[in-house]
Amino acid sequence: MINKFLCIDIGNSRLSVGLFHEHKLIERNDFRIQQLELAIVFLVNKIKLIKQVRVIVSSVIPDLAKKLIDALSNLNVKIIELKSNEQNIITNIYDGIGIDRIANATAAIKLYSDKEVIGIIDFGSATTLTVVENSGKFLGGLITLGISKTFKAISNYLDQLPEVDLDGLKIASPLAFDTDKAIANGCFLSHIGTVDCWINTVKTHVNKDVYIIGTGGFIQVLAGFCSGINLAVTDLTLTGVNYLGQAQSPIIKF
Repeated sequence: MINKFLCIDIGNSRLSVGLFHEHKLIERNDFRIQQLELAIVFLVNKIKLIKQVRVIVSSVIPDLAKKLIDALSNLNVKIIELKSNEQNIITNIYDGIGIDRIANATAAIKLYSDKEVIGIIDFGSATTLTVVENSGKFLGGLITLGISKTFKAISNYLDQLPEVDLDGLKIASPLAFDTDKAIANGCFLSHIGTVDCWINTVKTHVNKDVYIIGTGGFIQVLAGFCSGINLAVTDLTLTGVNYLGQAQSPIIKF
């Protein structure tokens, strides 16, 4: 019986690989999306080393998923490519919803089934909110440009303003005395304000207690500033990919 699962999450900026023993994450590796070839070499070697493993692929970029799957297809390994409309754990979804959001919602209801309604805020290239009942019913969501892309957009579309690096950002005072800090503070605080507004609006709309989970590449930067986030979970998407892939396996049943 296969009990090891190599889960691959291809996002807009990052490719993440998680090795699971059943439902326990035992190893994680991350690559920039431009490092696809390096990630493929890593995966080929890992699959050859482990031998008895199942590969589960989640991707928001179909062309990259195809390239990766084609590269692994010569290996003696079963590959499951996840599709939002080919799973039945999260229901009431709309056409085109990202499989990463489905994975987040799946992990949330599996890990925190005692919470009646869960909201997942994913801080990635886009910042997304996904709201789901513990039954798996999708209640809706929101999407905006992620904080790193917001910084880039400032310099791309406003000729006189520089690109500011998010790394090492510290806000000693919200009111800045130079352009770089004014951009950094403005983008950062507006993002926090957006998320806090989202949370308050959702709780009012749902009219129930909503447990808020934060995840994604920038969760550690933002979590401490967003007072409405109850819990930060860095591996939520990969955990959801693992659950979804095992649910589609004829060997594993829940």
